[in-house]
Amino acid sequence: RTPEFRQPTASMPPPEVIHRIVLEVLKGLTTYHKGYRAAFRHPDRDRLPLIRHRTLCAASDSDPLKDGVDEAAALVPDSVKAILPGERTAEDVAAKAAQIVAFLDDA
Repeated sequence: RTPEFRQPTASMPPPEVIHRIVLEVLKGLTTYHKGYRAAFRHPDRDRLPLIRHRTLCAASDSDPLKDGVDEAAALVPDSVKAILPGERTAEDVAAKAAQIVAFLDDA
């Protein structure tokens, strides 16, 4: 609710965006934890080196886990690392989409 408790790089999104996010969380209220459990149990450091296709290892600049992109990219052969814009504005979404499309066009 107040700036001192926010992430340093994050600004508050508009109320419409917060509303959309809250609705999405509520839709999966009884199952959202299953994806997290699966992700934390998966032996990713063992499996990522087995990928044999060009891979985009990316995160949004507002993602608190974005530092993991370096490690993932180091583990995946023939990977491309990217820190993408967040999705707070239509311009951010367009810029993010453009970077993903550029990667796909280069493949």
